[in-house]
Amino acid sequence: MAAPPRFKLKILCASGFFVFIGLSVLSANLSIAAFRAHHIENRIAHWGWVGYLQDDREWQALHDISTKSVKLFSADPRHVLIRTRLLEWRSYLQRLYPGYARKSALEALEGYRQLIDLAPSLGYAWASIAELRAGKNLFDEETISAFENSVMLHPVEDLTQRRIIRAGIHHWKNWPDHIKKLVNVTIDSALQIDTTLQDYPIDKFIYDTAVESRWENELHLPKHNPYAQ
Repeated sequence: MAAPPRFKLKILCASGFFVFIGLSVLSANLSIAAFRAHHIENRIAHWGWVGYLQDDREWQALHDISTKSVKLFSADPRHVLIRTRLLEWRSYLQRLYPGYARKSALEALEGYRQLIDLAPSLGYAWASIAELRAGKNLFDEETISAFENSVMLHPVEDLTQRRIIRAGIHHWKNWPDHIKKLVNVTIDSALQIDTTLQDYPIDKFIYDTAVESRWENELHLPKHNPYAQ
């Protein structure tokens, strides 16, 4: 026996109401997650500016928030990237928290690999794998391939360039010749950028990185550059 038209209309209205509620909740979750992601990105940028992670309790609170966002939106590269960058920051605390630091370094590496699965063209993830593995003196096929991919995919993106240059200079002696050429090409490309709006100009970053690694003799800045020898 067929349901009366009025009954069918009630079912349709009820279904539409629940769909509306579901979409509203999803939209609210997306908005909250985006707001929190922006806040965490700002804090990471601040740590980068001051040069260190100031409070492990703050890190833990941000990590908890980020982990929840990844569980809710596991296919969104932005949330995975933020959580991975948080893990990498904690890996720098070797002196204060050696156990946490080692664990976080491994988790960060896995996070960047997960990012590549989600967004294979994300040069920053490739550059991060190359730099993290080079920091462990692993100059195998995975590291070399990651370095090559980072240059090929995002040769002019600022954060990617800085990772490529830092990894290249810090571990210069260990890289094969073709990677050294990619480092120099990336440096030349970076020096063409207008640094007027950069808080930390790329040319100063290159110079500071070279000095830190005692690589000044290999660095050939244009004569007009204020950091030229």
